[in-house]
Formats: sequence, structure tokens, C-alpha cells
Amino acid sequence: MNVSKLSQELGITHPTLSTYLDMLKDSKIFHPIKKYSTRVSRKPAKLLFDNTNILYAYSDEFGVEASAGTVRETFFASCFPDIYYSDVGDFRVKDTVFEIGGKNKTAQQIKDVKNAYLVIDIDYTTDTHKIPLWLFGMM
Repeated sequence: MNVSKLSQELGITHPTLSTYLDMLKDSKIFHPIKKYSTRVSRKPAKLLFDNTNILYAYSDEFGVEASAGTVRETFFASCFPDIYYSDVGDFRVKDTVFEIGGKNKTAQQIKDVKNAYLVIDIDYTTDTHKIPLWLFGMM
């Protein structure tokens, strides 16, 4: 999300938009996810709804279908208070990288990453580097 572009489109200043985004975060409507970086950044790289119930409520209200990928990422991100968006894989939690996907997702994006896992929308797996998505709901 480009905060400067969004503030221009909405006709408000960058600080005002930042205040609004903070209020939406504090109200648990949105979950802004910062990019994993050694530099400190205030702006989120990704803005997800705080949970899938809110995602579905808004998508129904505005007549937009929530994509399976967005639902998966929203669910996964809602399980962690400290989560980062990553260039390699989808998310980073502490020193672990996670790639989120459906049953046919491959490890291509994270194949050379140490401590990386596929989080897949499946019932079970015997692969030690794949974790069923639903298990994160038990945290």
C-alpha cells in the first residue's frame, strides 16, 4: 500500500491518513503488516483485515468476493501479534519464514531459505516442511 498515493486519492494529508490507519488498527478492523527490514519504517507494506469474519462482512457489504489467497493470509496473520511481510515467502515471524498457499503450492519461493515452511490449506500432511493452515487457529 502506498500511503502517499492513498492520501492523495482520499484528499487528505499523509499524517491524517496515518492517524486514521492507527485508529483502524486500534479498533481491530485492520491489521497493518510491516515489511521485515533492518530499517525502521512506520508505513505498512500490507494491510489486511484483522480477521476473516471482518473480511467476509466487508466483502458481502460491497459485493466483492474475497479471494482464497486473501482469506488464507488474513487468517494466518491474525494468529500472530508480531508478524512481518517478507520478500522471501509471504510472512516472517521471529526467525521463521512462512509461505501461504493452497494444496498445490510448492516450496519454490522458499527452497533456499533456512527455517522456512509452507502453510497449506489442507487437512493433514506428513511432510515436515508443510503445516496445515488450520493448525494455526489452535494457537
